[in-house]
Amino acid sequence: MIAGQEKLNILLIGAIMVGAMAFVLLSTNQVVTLRGPNRSAGLLYSKVVHPGDMIKFRFIHSYEKGWVEENYRVDKEDFIYPVSHRFQVFNYDDRENTYPGDFYMADDGYAYVTNIDKYGIFPVDDWNIRVAYTVPQMLYVKGEKISLPDLVPSGTRVTFDIERWQRYQTLLAIMLNDIH
Repeated sequence: MIAGQEKLNILLIGAIMVGAMAFVLLSTNQVVTLRGPNRSAGLLYSKVVHPGDMIKFRFIHSYEKGWVEENYRVDKEDFIYPVSHRFQVFNYDDRENTYPGDFYMADDGYAYVTNIDKYGIFPVDDWNIRVAYTVPQMLYVKGEKISLPDLVPSGTRVTFDIERWQRYQTLLAIMLNDIH
C-alpha cells in the first residue's frame, strides 16, 4: 500500500506531466500557408515559420520581362511585411516609390529598395496571388522553393497567409505529410 505522502507525490507528478503535455499540445505555431482559391479553400502548402524568418517572392515582371524579387519578414503578429525589393531595370518606372526605403542602382543591372522596414511596417495579410500563365513565379520559404505554376494551374488564385495553428494540429499535419 502506498503511504499518504507518496500518493500525494505521485498525484502531483502526474498533474505536472498532464499540465506540461496540455501546454505543449495546446500552444501554437506560426504556419505559412498557401490555399486556393481563398483562405477557406483546401490547403496547398504549409510550413512552420518563426518571427524574423524571411520569405521571398520571385517572378518575371509582366511587361518588362525582368526578374523581380520581393523579400518579406514574418512578424510575431501573424503577418509578413516588406523589407527589400530587387528588380531588373530596362527603363525607369518609378517602382522605388512603391514603399519608402533606400534606393540604389547596382552594376548588376538591378535596382534595389532596401531597409523598407526602417521607414515603417506595412503588414501583408491574406495575400491573393494569381498564378501566371507564361512566366515563372516562386515563393522561397526557409530555403524551400515553391513554384506556383507547378502547384496549381495557371490563372488560379492562391491565398498566402501566416496562420496560427495549435501545436497538435501541426504534429498531425506532419504525420499526414501535409506540412513541409
